[in-house]
Amino acid sequence: MKPITLEEFNAYAKTCSEMKPNLWQFLTQLSFDKHKRVVYQNNTLIVNVKIEFIRNDRQSEDLLCKELIFKDMHFMQDVSIDKIDDLLLHIDNNVVFKKFLIKSINEEEIKGSTNNVWIHKDFKCEECIIMNYRIVSFCVFAHNMYGNFTFNECEFENFFYYQAEFHKFNFYGKILFRACIFKNNTTFINSIFHNQVDFKKSKFCDNPHFNNAIFKESADFHECVFEKVACFYGVTFEKVPNFSQATFEGSVNLVNAKLEFDFENVETNIKETHKAYHQERQENKPLAYFANDFRDSFRLFKNALIKDNNLLEASQWHKLELYCKEIELDSKKSKIFSKEWIDKWVLRFYRATSEHHTDLLKILNNVLMLIALFGLFSFGMFCFAQKGDIGYAQDTQAVW
Repeated sequence: MKPITLEEFNAYAKTCSEMKPNLWQFLTQLSFDKHKRVVYQNNTLIVNVKIEFIRNDRQSEDLLCKELIFKDMHFMQDVSIDKIDDLLLHIDNNVVFKKFLIKSINEEEIKGSTNNVWIHKDFKCEECIIMNYRIVSFCVFAHNMYGNFTFNECEFENFFYYQAEFHKFNFYGKILFRACIFKNNTTFINSIFHNQVDFKKSKFCDNPHFNNAIFKESADFHECVFEKVACFYGVTFEKVPNFSQATFEGSVNLVNAKLEFDFENVETNIKETHKAYHQERQENKPLAYFANDFRDSFRLFKNALIKDNNLLEASQWHKLELYCKEIELDSKKSKIFSKEWIDKWVLRFYRATSEHHTDLLKILNNVLMLIALFGLFSFGMFCFAQKGDIGYAQDTQAVW
């Protein structure tokens, strides 16, 4: 069956002389067609073919209705919107997408412009991709987002949740923001990311807020730029985050952040990242490469906290930095008594005895153990000396 096209929708829109064109009414009309491209069932429009609202170039006819309201619709095939500017997208109740693609890539490489993307109700989509768009307002009212979301080279004037302070917002699929720019209000407060999150090479021009967010899987902020205060107040990273080569031009708020990683956690995360990279790209980079990336992440946070005179918190990040250095050296299999081999064992010694000078109880425990061993050794030497003196006296008496 042929797809539903932009030309077909515009032909319908031109017949709407007195009322505003409406996506629901347009699809409802198609449900009476004998080809069954659209079926009305249980108060829901089931769309069985692709929707292709695509302009060949900027000179061809534009979409005549820029406000598209998706409500009570299930799309069994892909929905594609290409080179359509000034869109207002509303995703409301009972909407399911297979793949939702919005892109604005043409020969001039001009960004498209979308005024608003508002997600009102729980959103289900196997894959949603928005490419090369400038979005004035991306507002999430829904508390649950299902499926994978990818934003490639997009600009967000505002990205926020409605009443974020009072609700939890669950993202169950992968969330990828690749080389995006967040200009003004950027809020991920109370988000729970159940899957991978990737902000690689993105730029935050204002203060991004990740307050009380929970990252259950990997969080990648590789090469991100934070121009002002990066707020991670109360954030929870259940796996080691990657901030390698990120730039913090302002300060970092990590108050009450939960990053209770031990050596085994860090080592496991580095090995998992190494394995995943090899499976995805078929490139076998050494484990030391990934250990160094994670070490760079911890070093950046350490330096940012030192700049804010928060030396106590900085020491915790320094500990994680040294964990990564030990893993890096261990993976290299250096020759015995070489500098790297000695450094590795020095780091192991400091980790075993004091967690790199951050665990007071372990330090006290080892000090007490040394005192006890010294006492036992001294007592043993004293007893041995006493026994020797007694034996000498007995031998002398026997001679006389």
